[in-house]
Amino acid sequence: MTTDAGVSDWDPWLARALEAARAGADALRTVHAEARIIETKSAPGDFVTTADVASNEAILKVIDRAGAQVGLVCEDHPERPSGTGLRWVVDAVDGTGNLALGIPHYVVSIALEERVGDVWAPRVGVVHDPNRDEVFWAVDGGGAWLGKSRLSVRPPCPARDAVVATEYAYTAEGRTRQARTLTALLPAVRSVRSSGSSALNLAWVAAGRLDGFLEDEPERWDWAAGALISREAGAHCTPWGTGVICAGPALAAELRALVNTAEY
Repeated sequence: MTTDAGVSDWDPWLARALEAARAGADALRTVHAEARIIETKSAPGDFVTTADVASNEAILKVIDRAGAQVGLVCEDHPERPSGTGLRWVVDAVDGTGNLALGIPHYVVSIALEERVGDVWAPRVGVVHDPNRDEVFWAVDGGGAWLGKSRLSVRPPCPARDAVVATEYAYTAEGRTRQARTLTALLPAVRSVRSSGSSALNLAWVAAGRLDGFLEDEPERWDWAAGALISREAGAHCTPWGTGVICAGPALAAELRALVNTAEY
């Protein structure tokens, strides 16, 4: 590690991530009722609202006190290279579509990652749900938590009894591919849910509210914090496309086998 935080002491970074997530959540509580779309990005369903901007500004104001040499990967801000071997991964609103529709199911997601060789490894993760006033968090090697309560994934179950979540791509091509995956997945599991927030799905895996989560085309800011929280709660998380498959170890293996049977 190349900062002054110490080799294994991530607590100051956790404190900063919690503060930043709280600032973003407070901004969302203030502006969500009058949020409006101000920009469309890659596709009609991929847009930015005034709430995204307010939350993002509040978050960056906090995390930038750590210094500009800490990198940044953020949905609503240009990427900033890292001069320290650390970077923030920020989604000011994961679930913007829900927020724009008035559906109270969206979160602020913040991770801190460390560069290890050629890969970025998550060290701190925070998922803040402003609607339920729930804060999920984890530090690498320190377990997963909801507030002061330690989290654990659900007891092992076979795929046929599992409730899993997924989300969908913005493009027609991506959704068509994912539909083929669902033809393999749906008959094999108890249920498949789609809530509109990958980060919250992953936090709910950690909390035992879902058995698993899988998505193959999200951005890193959609899952970086949630995957660490899920992993620290006992889930097995493996890369899938640009996303992840996260579930208890046995179920994760079954899910990987199921989606690999889909015809691409």
